[in-house]
Amino acid sequence: MIDCSTLKKIPSREDLVRIMHGCEETGNKVLENLDLSECGVSNMNFDGYEIRNVAFSRYIPTREEKKKLCNLSFVGAGMCNVSFAAAILERCNFDRDAGSGRENVIEEVDFFFSELSVCRFRNAHLKVADFRYSVLNNCSLSGCRVEIGDFYMCAFTGTTTLLGSKFSYCSLSTLVFEHNCLKIENIDHLVQDDYEKYRFMIGKTSGRLHNPCRPKGSGAHRRCLMESNKLETLSALAREGASVYQALSGAYAGKGFNRDSNIAYKRFCDRRMRYHSIEMRRESSWRKRVKHGFDYLKHMGIWSLGYGYQWWKVMTLFLLLALAGGLYLHLHVPEMDAMEAYARSLNNSLGPQESFAEQVGNFISSSTHSALGLLIVGFLGFILANKVRNNS
Repeated sequence: MIDCSTLKKIPSREDLVRIMHGCEETGNKVLENLDLSECGVSNMNFDGYEIRNVAFSRYIPTREEKKKLCNLSFVGAGMCNVSFAAAILERCNFDRDAGSGRENVIEEVDFFFSELSVCRFRNAHLKVADFRYSVLNNCSLSGCRVEIGDFYMCAFTGTTTLLGSKFSYCSLSTLVFEHNCLKIENIDHLVQDDYEKYRFMIGKTSGRLHNPCRPKGSGAHRRCLMESNKLETLSALAREGASVYQALSGAYAGKGFNRDSNIAYKRFCDRRMRYHSIEMRRESSWRKRVKHGFDYLKHMGIWSLGYGYQWWKVMTLFLLLALAGGLYLHLHVPEMDAMEAYARSLNNSLGPQESFAEQVGNFISSSTHSALGLLIVGFLGFILANKVRNNS
């Protein structure tokens, strides 16, 4: 994210203190185009500064040890193009300064391959943040807003709190939680839901170019930047988004968050439907198209049955079945009043009615109608029983 070509290397802490003293004397608290990766900055105060294109630490694949940054304060500081990559940050404060009356934005910040311990981001506003391969231990992100963030293979451990936080268009693939986890209301959208935002994120975070296992990177993610591969990328994004919500649904169920688990499962099914829809357009083999078509219909069935928790969808399906039976009966017996036909159909949906079979003149149609109605009522009972059990 930083522009290394314009960085001025600051070799010692004294040089940095001298620069900051000059900024405070002139009343222009701006630090810009500085390389502090070799400079000791622990226990320093950057409150209220504007920090632009500054590297506090940098990721170098051949370097074995990470730089340690302790007790840094950035309360109310605005940031743009700042790197904390491959660093160990302890007791660092990035909180929003509520008393200043202004909203400081931390924009295009790089925490790639870093370890953050007891750090604070309370009510902070992060735009375009790279947390890949990082570990947040006992940190506070309460009230934090993250717009376009990459949390690939990131871990939230210890008592890291996320109360009131909002993650918008973030990549949560293989993100893991030890104790507290992102609730469903904390997730606005996944970045996989928006092709243009995904391309923007990959462009800003350089894709996977500095993966610690493959420093030279892989071209797999860079292919998404090519318009000719758009359909392939959309398919991969739908599948990846589905896997994120599938994992979250399981995590929520394990923690007893049944409502969150249900909603995550719904979002998983929605993205699987999108994936199968795209694959039907992509595949040249009719066999594979048919397979994706059947998988799409399977998820459509799950959708119509309310994903196992939306009772109103199941109730609507039941009433539509009764309406279809009533319409058929009314057309078959024209002299019968429409309301009477619907009432007889509703009765038959709740159990076999001999009079309905006689009027329709087809016992198999009547039995099938009853079987479908009872099946839907069974699903409705299952959902209502779950709601009573979950007190929701």
